[in-house]
Amino acid sequence: MGVSPSDRDHAAPSPPRCAGGKPRVRKLLPKMALLCGACVLVLLMLEGATRLFTHVVPPLLVNDPVVGMTFCPHFSGSVFVPESSREVFLRFNREGMRGPDWPYDKRPDVCRVAIVGDSMIAAIATEEEKTLVNRLGERLNGSAADPRFEILNFGVSGSSTGQELVLYREIVRKYHPDVVVCAFCVNNDFGDNCSRLTSNRGRIYFEVGADDQLVQVPLLPGRAALTSWLNRHSRFYVWQKDMTQRAINNLRGQAMQLAARAGHETTTVDSGGLGVFCSEPDDTLQYAWRVTEKLLAAMHQEVAADGVEFLIAAIPAGLQIYDDAWQQVEATAELPIDPRYPDKRLTAIARRLGVPLVLMTDEFRASAPHHSQAAVEEWLHYDAFGHLNDRGNDVAAEAVYHELLKRSAVYITRRPTRAEQ
Repeated sequence: MGVSPSDRDHAAPSPPRCAGGKPRVRKLLPKMALLCGACVLVLLMLEGATRLFTHVVPPLLVNDPVVGMTFCPHFSGSVFVPESSREVFLRFNREGMRGPDWPYDKRPDVCRVAIVGDSMIAAIATEEEKTLVNRLGERLNGSAADPRFEILNFGVSGSSTGQELVLYREIVRKYHPDVVVCAFCVNNDFGDNCSRLTSNRGRIYFEVGADDQLVQVPLLPGRAALTSWLNRHSRFYVWQKDMTQRAINNLRGQAMQLAARAGHETTTVDSGGLGVFCSEPDDTLQYAWRVTEKLLAAMHQEVAADGVEFLIAAIPAGLQIYDDAWQQVEATAELPIDPRYPDKRLTAIARRLGVPLVLMTDEFRASAPHHSQAAVEEWLHYDAFGHLNDRGNDVAAEAVYHELLKRSAVYITRRPTRAEQ
């Protein structure tokens, strides 16, 4: 049906046409460019302020597709560490481990001790010369001008016993150690060994399969390229991540306080932290102990197959030292807990494996005779419950030193020197 001229006269006028809307886009482009420029300027100012007024540094840990995580290889510099509230000079060798580069081959008259562990061994809050590793070397070598012992630090923050097993296979054995010390941190290694208790993208986990054999769990994909780049190059990005995490932790703490005021506060022991102290472990905790024993057995077997001595050194948690802190935790725990339970369980494991075990709980308690977290001068961990401080590293080194003197592999003082050969 056609449209009459009169109908055309009354028809609604057509909107003005723009070819592809280009005129409008052209008008918006300067505004968009100005907005983007302002955003870039603000980000640059924030980046500059972060670098000027904070101690933020790029993450020291890097993902590794084979061993899970290492520190940044060849890094060297002073870093402010909040835990110890001071700058610490850190250096990482070609393997991404703390300390100098060591030659793969060693002198025949030298005894080489490799210590594998997590952040307790890496000890980045402590100056290198005051770490357990260096203190142990000082005791073993004494004042000798020609050191007969080389102590190698293979501690990586966030590591697990499973990750240390892989580290031994891939890196540690290349250095031909005479002794391997596996440092077991009571505070968190139990949980870090079991994926049912903890989750960490860069950590290597093992499971016990249906055939009762260890099976390595594939590593999760690493961070996206943009995230990795920002972690390495943007202090502001690292700072805001830290602030966000602190805010989340504060909110959790406030929620727990509110629950406590309402009379609902209880301390669960199904996590990797307190779970290690549970004296009546449920199926999940029993499984975590099973994984831990399997890992220690596998490491012992592989180390022994290389003709190397193996021993376990258990580093105690603050809760095993400070009775007042333990009583507070015990009063709200849902399940029975025992501060000595990890030592009992590790002793049984070591006995079954035929492996020497260094338990340090008694030495640590003797070094903090008041057994109270209020006695600040006696702390062996930073803030009583963190990583080992200078005193703690010294006490731990003393305990390992006495055990090494008992071992048949450590007879370097009776070996002929190169001059005598």
